[in-house]
Amino acid sequence: MAQLLGPSVLLAFAVGRYHRPRREERALLFIDLTASTATAERLGEARFLDFLSAFIADVSQAVVENRGEIHKYVGDEIIATWRLHADRNDAGIVRACFAARDRLAARRDDYLRDFGVGADFRAALHGGPVIVGEIGTFKKEIALIGDAMNTTARILDACRDSGRNVLASAALLERLADLPAAIAVEPSAPIALRGKSASLQVSALERKTSAPLPGACP
Repeated sequence: MAQLLGPSVLLAFAVGRYHRPRREERALLFIDLTASTATAERLGEARFLDFLSAFIADVSQAVVENRGEIHKYVGDEIIATWRLHADRNDAGIVRACFAARDRLAARRDDYLRDFGVGADFRAALHGGPVIVGEIGTFKKEIALIGDAMNTTARILDACRDSGRNVLASAALLERLADLPAAIAVEPSAPIALRGKSASLQVSALERKTSAPLPGACP
């Protein structure tokens, strides 16, 4: 059951943590496999499922090693979360994102051997308040609802439109302490959000050097 639901979700169900919806501050990481349609057409459905399973395993490993929680797999997308505190927060979400990219790059030869194509992704990082609660009857899950979720999805759309691999909101970066020295932060043009009058300030995150990132949180 822990493997099916995730250890944190299983515990939350067991203790009834979200039987009544709760408001929490979360950092959100949305990851989207690039070239998924072309890859699926090339491999066929069965082999693409194997490819997707390997991709999800590699990305999820980087998330868990940096104290993130896998919230949901949605087709070829992965949604991961971290709790946010009122003071400055650890930059585990940034380390996880780039550790996942490093892991896929290191395993490129394995992907080419097994599938004939490498794996890469786009990522959106944001944070803010969400309502967390149980939903469903015959099949229950814990849902995260709120503007922060919608905004992160719009940032991911901006990655596709701008050709950037990783975009993070200024609102989240301001709440993170000690970003990895190997990561460059380049402010980008504000993005318009559907249904909102104010645009959102985002920055592109890129690796400065080939130096490894600091290790996962102890």
